Amino acid sequence: MAKGIQKSQGDILMFLDGDIKGLTYADLDALIQPIIRFETDMTLGIVRFHRLKRFSIASSITGQRAVWKKNITPHLQRLASSGFGAEIVLNDIHKQLRVVTVQLSTVTIVDKFKKHPLHMAIISYIREWFEVASEWLSVWKVYT
Repeated sequence: MAKGIQKSQGDILMFLDGDIKGLTYADLDALIQPIIRFETDMTLGIVRFHRLKRFSIASSITGQRAVWKKNITPHLQRLASSGFGAEIVLNDIHKQLRVVTVQLSTVTIVDKFKKHPLHMAIISYIREWFEVASEWLSVWKVYT
């Protein structure tokens, strides 16, 4: 992500997970319009998982988002080392800024059990949540 951000030339960045299905131009528009209209500093796209109707337990942990590049450029080194915790870093950067969620009702994420053998999916989920939890703890320590 950090390398892509460095090479990007636009003022607004959009991040999308590579394993989403059902994305439409309307979804892209819904993510970017609040930024273009200066209504927010970051949008979070809330999607469905195949097994769940909506992933609302941790809706701020989403790979679908749009942000102003200027807000995250000073944090590229931190972002580069965060792994799957990138969403936590982006949320922390925007904690004092305006954030809006957007429902992407036709977009789904293919879960790892559909993409990998059982043992690889479990290992992948453990690694992902370990990186997310590690970044969450580091952010939490700063504020306690």
